[in-house]
Amino acid sequence: LNAMKKKRLFEEQRKQLIGAQFNIDSMVYQRDQARVTLNAVKALEAGTRSLKAQQEMMDPRTVEDVCDEAAVLADEMRAIGDSLAMSYSMSDVNAEAAEA
Repeated sequence: LNAMKKKRLFEEQRKQLIGAQFNIDSMVYQRDQARVTLNAVKALEAGTRSLKAQQEMMDPRTVEDVCDEAAVLADEMRAIGDSLAMSYSMSDVNAEAAEA
């Protein structure tokens, strides 16, 4: 009878230890997640500061002007390429001369 009481007592203590270990493991996991979150926040803050500093070096109007100029140049280069790609057959030239 004493042996069964001791066995029951040990089983109860074992359950308590397992529960305590689970709580400790949960706390360790939460601590690790807090560290990861803190590092992510620090990285985000640093990235935001860097982006802001770089953005302050750019004038939105200048960027818009450069983009507009690049678009105009691209259109001009497309027109030049189209002109160079045109067919120059003599029958086209003769037909244009006859029409004129």
